[in-house]
Amino acid sequence: MNTENLNGILAQYVQHCKARAAADEGTVWRAVDCFGVNWDIEDSDFPAMFADAMQQAQSMLDNPALQPIGGLQNLMLRDSEV
Repeated sequence: MNTENLNGILAQYVQHCKARAAADEGTVWRAVDCFGVNWDIEDSDFPAMFADAMQQAQSMLDNPALQPIGGLQNLMLRDSEV
């Protein structure tokens, strides 16, 4: 393992974390908590469960160019394509 590269990567990560606003960090943990509380792979209404579990993360992950959560939700509404 190249420890110089690893230390360089870790230093960049630490700088990135220090630069993040405290509010951003709280948003991440709220999204994680929302996912943990609502996720149930055995739920009979999987699309609704997925929407509930991802509601906090969607605002962080979906953007005008890429919509991983919104795209999955739209696909789940199309029974013929699922």
